[in-house]
Amino acid sequence: MKEPTAEQIVRFFMNTPPATSAHAYKMIVDEEKETRTSEQNRKMWAMLGEIAEQLQINGQSFDKDRWKAIMLHAWGEQVEFLPTLDGTSFFPYGHQTSKLSTKKMSSFLEFIIAEGTQRGVKFADDPADHAR
Repeated sequence: MKEPTAEQIVRFFMNTPPATSAHAYKMIVDEEKETRTSEQNRKMWAMLGEIAEQLQINGQSFDKDRWKAIMLHAWGEQVEFLPTLDGTSFFPYGHQTSKLSTKKMSSFLEFIIAEGTQRGVKFADDPADHAR
């Protein structure tokens, strides 16, 4: 048996009157965005690894995780910093690319390519492939 489409479900409810007039119903239909793909995730980590190997900020090197937070912040994503339990330092929170749509992730990958290339990073394969 084939699952009904979203349009069929909406039409069914629009054409089916409520069982009683004593109750009101509200239906919200919203398009669910497809989240980033595994391929996009692999490409992001590959590029962040290349950036981590080749780039420094003020003479300081960073690992891939930190470059992810740096790039997301530069891209405009909100990154919050929370204190550690002992209160001696902070750590980033809220930089989850797993929640990005495929379209937004493509935009983020293009941003990483542009920023890395502008700063002299040589990516192993064709940077245009990373954004797909």
